[in-house]
Order: sequence, then structure tokens, then C-alpha cells
Amino acid sequence: MLVLLSPSKTMNFTYKGNPLEASTPEFFQQSLFLIRQAKQWSVPDICKLMKVSNNLAQISFDQFQSFSALNTLQNSEQAIFAYNGDAYLGLDAKSLSIKTLNYSHQHLRILSGLYGVIKPFDLIQPHRLEMGLQFKLGDALDLYHFWSEIITQNIENQLNELNTDVIVNLASKEYSKVIDFNKIKARVITPSFYNQRNGKYKMVSFWVKKARGMMTRFIMENKIENPDEIIGFDSGYYYEKTLSKTDKPVFISEF
Repeated sequence: MLVLLSPSKTMNFTYKGNPLEASTPEFFQQSLFLIRQAKQWSVPDICKLMKVSNNLAQISFDQFQSFSALNTLQNSEQAIFAYNGDAYLGLDAKSLSIKTLNYSHQHLRILSGLYGVIKPFDLIQPHRLEMGLQFKLGDALDLYHFWSEIITQNIENQLNELNTDVIVNLASKEYSKVIDFNKIKARVITPSFYNQRNGKYKMVSFWVKKARGMMTRFIMENKIENPDEIIGFDSGYYYEKTLSKTDKPVFISEF
């Protein structure tokens, strides 16, 4: 089973407590190509492209300018510890056992606008480059066109290495649509998460993201290979059969 997760905009590079060997993202040369283009953007360019404030644009500008062609433990952090957005609060990687972390390095892939596909122990540098940004890259119209064939082939290769045909897609639509699932002979399971609000069940952004991280943790800790066992996820949620469809399980929570 292979689990897909989105990255997060927020990152923390102060954690240096992981004893596991770091790796380099497989498509780092493509990342450097993107960085060379990003280094040409001014702060106003970034404001317009990313639709962010001047302060956030300045941070991104500084990150692009300081991005190094060499990953070190001084300028980088392993991805599973660097990301600290809502999904990664649910995953809480720092509390995972060494055994579970090693399992995640084989069975978890993080999709990225800058790096394409990241393994948990891959070293990443501070950056902000979302997959949905609209800008040309040579013959590619945008990041989807730039990455789609590369990422699709990589995911297929990962499935072959794991000898599995099951993907649990816990990435957002913004990221997962970069993969051409029609070209991959795999069963794709896409869970949904709903929370009770005023007597109705709704998808609440913070809780959806956190639940994706919690389900990722559930799969990694229990080393789940049988997709039918996913419905056992019970970290504040429970499987609702009446709302679920084939390969689209629905989990609801009363909080």
C-alpha cells in the first residue's frame, strides 16, 4: 500500500533530533531548475503570483535567493519533520517509533510543487511553491504540466517496488490531480472526513487536513496492507457505511 499526502505551507527547521539517515529528493535537479526561475522573481512578482502579502512575499523571496544547490543538515530538514501544517499535526511524526518511521519511508510519499515527490527522510530547504501556481516553465504551461509525467511514472515505480496495486490518496485535490491515475494500474482509495456542525456534517478544512495526517499515522503504525482494514480508523472518527461509496470511504466525527 502506498499513501499520498500533500505538503504544508508552514515548516519548522529547528528539529534536529532524528537519528535516521537523510536522503536527497529524487528529482532535486528539476527542483534546482525551478529555483533558478524563482530567483528571478521580485517581491511584487511573488505577491501577484502567489496572492500573498508583501511580508510573505519577502519571506519567499529571501528563501528563493538563499536556496542552495547542496542540501546539508544546516540548511535543510527531513521532510516528515520539516512540515508542520495541520496534516502534520495529525501525523505527529516526532512521536513515531523508529520502526514506524522506517516503514513510512517506504510507504509514504509527499507530493510537492518544488520537489515533485518526496520521501519522508528526504532533506528539503525552506520554500513556498504550491502546485497550483500559474506560470510557464519552458514548454510547460504550469507546474502540473511540468511534473505530471514525472510524478505519475514515479508513483507507478513505487507501486512496483512495493508489489502493491493500492494507493490511499490522502493528498488534496490541488496536489493529487498532478497524477494521471488513468495511466497507473492501481486501486485508488480516497477517504473523506466530515465533522458535525449545528446538526449537519460538513467538511471543515482544519479537521479534514488533520484527519488526513491521523489516518496516515494509523496506516503507518499498523502497517496496513489490506485496504479493507482502513475502515478501522477510529482516531475521533468512525466509518459511515451509508455515506460511503466504492473506494470513497466516509468518516465522520461528532466534534
